[in-house]
Amino acid sequence: MWQATGRWEKYGPELFQLRDRNDKSFCLAPTHEELVTAYVSTQLCSYKQLPVKLYQIEKKFRDELRPAYGLYRSREFLMKDLYCFDRNSESALATYNIIKQTYLYIMKNLGLVSEFVPAKPDLMGETTSHELVTEFHAGRQKLVTCERCSSTTFFGKEDVCVVCKSKMRMWNGVEVGHLFLLSSSYVDSFSCHFVDESGVRQPPIMSCYGLGISRLLAVLADIYSDSEGYRFPLSIVPYKVAITHYGQKKQDDIAIFENLCISVCNRLLAALPDLVDEVIVDDRHYMNPSQKIADLRGLGFPVIVALGREMLRSGQEAVEVRLRRDRRKIYIPFDALDTLVEVVRREVVV
Repeated sequence: MWQATGRWEKYGPELFQLRDRNDKSFCLAPTHEELVTAYVSTQLCSYKQLPVKLYQIEKKFRDELRPAYGLYRSREFLMKDLYCFDRNSESALATYNIIKQTYLYIMKNLGLVSEFVPAKPDLMGETTSHELVTEFHAGRQKLVTCERCSSTTFFGKEDVCVVCKSKMRMWNGVEVGHLFLLSSSYVDSFSCHFVDESGVRQPPIMSCYGLGISRLLAVLADIYSDSEGYRFPLSIVPYKVAITHYGQKKQDDIAIFENLCISVCNRLLAALPDLVDEVIVDDRHYMNPSQKIADLRGLGFPVIVALGREMLRSGQEAVEVRLRRDRRKIYIPFDALDTLVEVVRREVVV
């Protein structure tokens, strides 16, 4: 497949090229345009099937010359790919613009300041290309953005905006995504065609869109962390509420406390049904209770509910509630769980 498009030779040393025991060549793919186009060429027949949009979240491999900063630049990484096939240029451009806005929406939900920057052509064979760059203090890319019209470009020697002549702001960023509106090289290489309304065979217009999951995670972990651990935005926390207990290793105590945890969980879900699949009961009884709480705090759960340790002055059993957002710790009587419901609602129900 890679030989069919010529990228076997053109891609260069970043392409992992290997031979198996039978001396047959293969590669660890850094991208999947060839594979997807070859597949679509066997399935696409009519204009009525278009547009076609195929996506995957998959491992990629590049033999980077200088891997650096952990997940920021590594030889193995995880990406979300979208491959689109449209019937004409107008439809393909509309798809391109929709994905641009969707990526910006995702970045906004993650709390990341991001911009699309026109990119130089590379080995993808594109006609139009944009990098999605996120503002990041340790980013290796230098960019400038106009303070008036928001025009953004890679840093050169611009003192003023070429569009409106206003002052430019310089910032560091890291590429987390890329958009490509492709030429016909892939569809031509694999004879990928459809039949239009007049019965004429036409090549579809292909585009592809990548979002670097591994690199995004690294950026988020850096931005949303403090001395306790991670403090992710609600849109990506693994669970919004963690319920655990301070029970020791006596089997009877563990059973009692785990039943109490389940009871509290059911009470929360009955009052806040939107939290289905957002509450976890931590039953790791083999861990020291304090270590377990520290682990939950480090993982960034917005609300941690712990049972069995504290008593109120009145002598009532109390539920300990830790709020990750402002590091507060409060106690709520066990017979006043309506108050717990309200605290959870305020912290995590959007």
